[in-house]
Amino acid sequence: MPSAVTPARRRRTQPAAKPRGRVSRGPTPAAGGYLAQSATPWASLLFVLPLLVLHEVGVAWFGTLPPTAEHRVAAFALMARLFDAVGATAPYLPAAAVIAVLLAWHLGTPEAVRPGGWRVRPGVLVRMAVESVLWAVPLVGVYYACSPGGVQFVPAGDPKLLVAMYLGAGVYEEAVFRLASFAVLSLLLVDMGKLRPAVAVPIMVSTAAGLFSVYHIWGGVDWAWQAFVFTGLRGVFYGIIFIERGFGVTVGAHTAYDLAVLVLMSMR
Repeated sequence: MPSAVTPARRRRTQPAAKPRGRVSRGPTPAAGGYLAQSATPWASLLFVLPLLVLHEVGVAWFGTLPPTAEHRVAAFALMARLFDAVGATAPYLPAAAVIAVLLAWHLGTPEAVRPGGWRVRPGVLVRMAVESVLWAVPLVGVYYACSPGGVQFVPAGDPKLLVAMYLGAGVYEEAVFRLASFAVLSLLLVDMGKLRPAVAVPIMVSTAAGLFSVYHIWGGVDWAWQAFVFTGLRGVFYGIIFIERGFGVTVGAHTAYDLAVLVLMSMR
């Protein structure tokens, strides 16, 4: 009797070991679901890369300046001047820097060495686009509600060129005021200042938002103070999205807002 029971116990326990073997192959970003995978730097890179390409092609195709000049987003020009200050000059260096930073960031994460860590389902990128639009909706609503007397700033030029410019504005402005600014502020406040994240993060978000607002009026545009405050609050909004949802969705929300406001301005 005991010898007859023992094989039966072995047969019951063997199938239970197989699922554990399948799970032990290592988690992938997809295993964490959409929220986990869409926040990774690799998914962000794949998401913003088409925006960079469309921006560069559009600026080159629809630009009407002489061959010695070109239309550029102010944040792009700022990055180019910083590189020029250290002796690095190349036409597309800011774009290459954004790509290189996101790629290096991904290489520094555990996902880079896990099976499937370089795989992003197309559906994730589509959902990131939809999420970006949803994040932009409240911003557009506040903008429209707070400008009953007309918009404070109306860009002039070829609509096709403006669309191309706005496709890159979100990428480069978020690269400067969230990606780079947060990295520098984190180094100063957390690594060197030894502040707790609960204290440092609000300072980082508000400081970057203030710089973001100043940047938008730096060119001498006569903005009302309400526009300055709204732009700062918009920077706070982007900072929170960046912390919670990553670089890609933040760029998407920024770009969706810019394009929506451009459409609203053209309808007035």
